[in-house]
Amino acid sequence: HDMSRTKTHIVCAVPPLKFSLGDLLSGKATPAMALKFFESEPLRFIILKRDGTGSPVTITQPASTVYHNGNAFEKDGLIYVDCCLSPDNSVNEMLNNWSLDKALDYIQTTATRLALDPAKGEVVSRSAYGEGQDFPRFDIRHYGTDIQYLYTMENGVPNDPIAFDRIVRHDFRAGRVDSAKAESGQALGETVFVPDRSSQAENKGWLLSLVYDGGRNETCLEIRDAGSLERVARAWTGTHLPLGFHGTFTPAWYVA
Repeated sequence: HDMSRTKTHIVCAVPPLKFSLGDLLSGKATPAMALKFFESEPLRFIILKRDGTGSPVTITQPASTVYHNGNAFEKDGLIYVDCCLSPDNSVNEMLNNWSLDKALDYIQTTATRLALDPAKGEVVSRSAYGEGQDFPRFDIRHYGTDIQYLYTMENGVPNDPIAFDRIVRHDFRAGRVDSAKAESGQALGETVFVPDRSSQAENKGWLLSLVYDGGRNETCLEIRDAGSLERVARAWTGTHLPLGFHGTFTPAWYVA
């Protein structure tokens, strides 16, 4: 579903998911429902050189899924990857149950940093730093470097596994975690980092999120200062809008 890139490599996370072509072609299942998880097979990280030279390197981990990645960078011969790991396929199964109006239940993803050693073909370290967190974002002007800040979304709403109510900022250099919580009755969509073009600092910019307010049955665009996590503005849309999964930002309007 996603991949990471450093300055010289691309890292693809390939979970042990396979299509049941019989279910798919017979019309018995949607493409998502036809995905089967094989817990006896590994999660594979496939490392490719961006210039096309050399052979791919595959590094395995115990069966798990990765849908969303943060940054990746290289240091002292190792490739560090920030990703959100789930030990099974319950995320996909939960989405299927959502479409069928069934009870929602799944094992939440954990923001995790892995150090991959392409020379040895193994993971040399693995550290979890964000349980129940997903949708990592950062200042992409600094992609492929040892970034200081990573922003994630966290679920803290009882009995609603897909209602994110916190924006979390990880400061890797200071070893500090800060967060901003939504107001009561609100759910946050994935945040988008917008850099302040007058500065190269990673925490100089804004975090944009769609926010659904259940009491008003209305969605707003919320803007927070990336450095303080304080809300600086919000614009109500006058209606309810789907929060969706992913968004992006461009500094100028364009028509392709």
